[in-house]
Amino acid sequence: MRRSVYLVLFTVIFTLSLQAEQLRSMGAPKIEEQRFPLFGFKAGYYGTLELSYLHPIMLDNRLEVDYQSDSFDNALYYQYNLRATYQWMFQYKKLPPNFNLFAGVGTGIVAYNDLKGGTFGAGILGQFGIEYNFENLPIQLTLDYRPGFYFHSPQSLVIGDLKAAARYRF
Repeated sequence: MRRSVYLVLFTVIFTLSLQAEQLRSMGAPKIEEQRFPLFGFKAGYYGTLELSYLHPIMLDNRLEVDYQSDSFDNALYYQYNLRATYQWMFQYKKLPPNFNLFAGVGTGIVAYNDLKGGTFGAGILGQFGIEYNFENLPIQLTLDYRPGFYFHSPQSLVIGDLKAAARYRF
């Protein structure tokens, strides 16, 4: 079992590497080849704060992972969120330099805990936004909206939040 998992993982990584090399050799336009991951914070419209990690995968694709922990009603109600979103970056010619658009899809898990007990939920997410990369500073600023639908949680409903992020490039 372990060998087959390693074989599948190796095949996927090898295929993605070949695809990236093929795109580079074809002269595919790239927005900004980000070779280094970014780490920072996201603040939401509803007063939420998240830890955010952004890892480049290929030319204009990346993975964003966010962690959020909240407490409500004088710490009687806790909520923990972990979200992962695969993003595609787009270049829009009418935007000023260093601005990029992005969109993505992903999944999230959420755990609720209160005096009556805890519950767990999972959901699917979308994400779209705009970012600015400073030329002389290793800082990125983003503004995005992330709608989602969570299943098997106390609030099985469509949710969305407007987020602003500041990240540092390592």
